[in-house]
Amino acid sequence: MLGVQFNWQRPCLACGAASCSALCPTCRPGNPHRVPHHAPGIQSCWTLSLYEHRLGQTVRLAKQPGQRPLAVAISELFANRMAHVFQEGHFQALLAAPSPWTRRLHRGFHLPSLQARALSAAIAVPVVDALRVSPGLRQAALERSQRHTNLKRRLRSTH
Repeated sequence: MLGVQFNWQRPCLACGAASCSALCPTCRPGNPHRVPHHAPGIQSCWTLSLYEHRLGQTVRLAKQPGQRPLAVAISELFANRMAHVFQEGHFQALLAAPSPWTRRLHRGFHLPSLQARALSAAIAVPVVDALRVSPGLRQAALERSQRHTNLKRRLRSTH
């Protein structure tokens, strides 16, 4: 019997470069790190990359209609990289950041829900669908300082 190992190259889902996985090393997220924040009630905030870097560009691309395979790949990588951060805490549930039903319908999926489900599977913490946001101005179209104000009176609990 002859043993053969194949190394199939396929295009990176984000940039199209030859890759052995869904995302090439350039588009793949880094390691989690804390980010400073000033939001009341939030104990800590973590990220894999700044939105301005390559991963941010990949996330923006994944939010486009027809990009579900890329969204799933990002979600799985997110869960793999963030699992140890969440396992250290004592979390009872995960909540996905909400988006208006109009955005979910337009995209055909909800990236935060994909990420929450992937992380839930990795750390055995349930996902709770507890937040809704009504349609309004898109957060992506606003400056950072305008985003908090934009959500006032639009964000609500379902419980």
